[in-house]
Amino acid sequence: MKLSEVLLESKEMGTLRRKESNQQLLHTSIAITPSRVNLGVVEGSMWQRDKESSANSRYTKSINDKESRRWLDHSESACQIQERCPETTIVSIADREGDIHE
Repeated sequence: MKLSEVLLESKEMGTLRRKESNQQLLHTSIAITPSRVNLGVVEGSMWQRDKESSANSRYTKSINDKESRRWLDHSESACQIQERCPETTIVSIADREGDIHE
């Protein structure tokens, strides 16, 4: 199959901006060595957005009920790995959504 055919077939797969699509979202944390060897997934979070949720609802939810809670969960997993592997440097990187405060 040609790349152009794959692109045409995947056009209707949806995006994160389409409210009418039913999506499963996945957030993963992976382990990579300094020499760039991927050791695999160490944490995974899967969720589905409520149809009724709105951007304004984020101001009234507790941190435990927000999608962004996954950043804290994954950071806690990195801390647990650090405890089990004290001789290893663990770096957890987040995008701007990981800057969380209540």
